[in-house]
This record gives sequence, structure tokens and C-alpha cells, in this order.
Amino acid sequence: MAPGESGVARAAQELTRALGWPGAGAAGEDAAPPPGELPAADATLVLTNGRLAGSALETVEAALGAGRPCRVVDLRTLTPVAQVRDWLAFYVIGALHVTGPREPEQPGIYAASAPWLHQLLAPLAAGGEALNATAAPQD
Repeated sequence: MAPGESGVARAAQELTRALGWPGAGAAGEDAAPPPGELPAADATLVLTNGRLAGSALETVEAALGAGRPCRVVDLRTLTPVAQVRDWLAFYVIGALHVTGPREPEQPGIYAASAPWLHQLLAPLAAGGEALNATAAPQD
């Protein structure tokens, strides 16, 4: 992770490392795929606090264009975590790409995404399930 990196990617990286899951996040700016390209994963989860733009929007378009399951969660709408957990189970996702805007683009996104991701993923870890979760920073 690059110095000062924040936002959804950081929240995902910190949580997956804390859970001890394999593939626990990208290791910085150099590990991020070029805009419009996706890391190896079964699906993409994008967390946001409002309108998507820039690289986060390009990631959604690339995932959909590749036929990859993609879910966008606007944290302002209080999407039930159970709905997204059901989505993960429906697609039998083993490797999940978690991404979204950086803190400067959407102030407060780290604080909103960290507990939401914990609610989503910690019960899976407690149940002995493991995802290979990656988090790529977005421009």
C-alpha cells in the first residue's frame, strides 16, 4: 500500500490481513491494475458513498464487460450485509476484488467501509470460510 493510501482499498486490505485470509489485498499503487483492467478474481465488489466516477466506474464497466459478477454498494443506502453475503454465496465466489474510491475523492469512505466490510466478511471467517480477497486502489 502506498504511503497515505486510504479509502475502500485500505479498509479491505486491513480487514483481510486481520482475518488471515490468503491474497489479503494488493501491496500498493504499483499492484493496482491499469484503469479498465481487473485483477484475477471471481467477482468485484465496489463500495461507495454516492455517485461512481473515475477508476471505480471504469472498474465496474470492465467487470461487467468481462462477464464477471459485479456488485456496487452505496453505503448511504444501508444495503443489508446479508444481501451481499447471499450474492457471494450465489456466485460461489472464492476470490473477491474489493474496491472503491479513495478518501480524498469521497471523504469518510474509509470510516464507512471498514465496519461494513467487517460485518460482511468476519462471519465468513468465523465460520471457517476463506475468500481470496484483493483490494486494488482506485484513481
